[in-house]
Amino acid sequence: MIKFRILATIIFVAAVLALGFPLFAEAQLPPALYRCIVYEDGVLAGANCNVTAYVGSETAPRVWELTNSYGVAILVVPVTGAEINSPEPISFKVDGALATETPDVSVTMEAPEVRLDVNTGEGGLSGGAIAGIVIGSLIALGLITWLIIRRRG
Repeated sequence: MIKFRILATIIFVAAVLALGFPLFAEAQLPPALYRCIVYEDGVLAGANCNVTAYVGSETAPRVWELTNSYGVAILVVPVTGAEINSPEPISFKVDGALATETPDVSVTMEAPEVRLDVNTGEGGLSGGAIAGIVIGSLIALGLITWLIIRRRG
C-alpha cells in the first residue's frame, strides 16, 4: 500500500511538471533586444540621454534606458508571445523627442543595431533669442522714431 502511494505521488508530480512546463515557458519569453546608437543633430550623443521604446500605438513607454558615454543605449523590451515577430512597429524617443530609426524595426527576437537620429533644434533660434530680437527691434524703432520727431520739431 505504501509503494502504491509513493508511485501515485511520483506520477502526479511528473504529470503536473509535464503540463506546467509549457505554461511556464510561455510566461518566460526572452525580451526583444535593441542596441540603439543615438545621434543628436547628426552628432553622436553623449551620456545620459533618455531613450524610450514604444510598441505599436502605445502611449506609455514599454522600457527606457540612459545612453552611455558613447551614445549607446541597450534596450531590453519585454514582449508577449503574440508580439514576437509581429508587424507591430517599435518607435523610439530620445529625451522626449521622436527619433527616426534606421533601420525601421518591429518587434523581433533578434538584436539589431538601430541608429536613432533626433533633431534637437539647437541649430535654430530659441524662443528667448526670438523674443530678444523682437524687443531689440521695437526699442530701435522707438529710438529712430524719437530721433526723426526731434529733428523735425
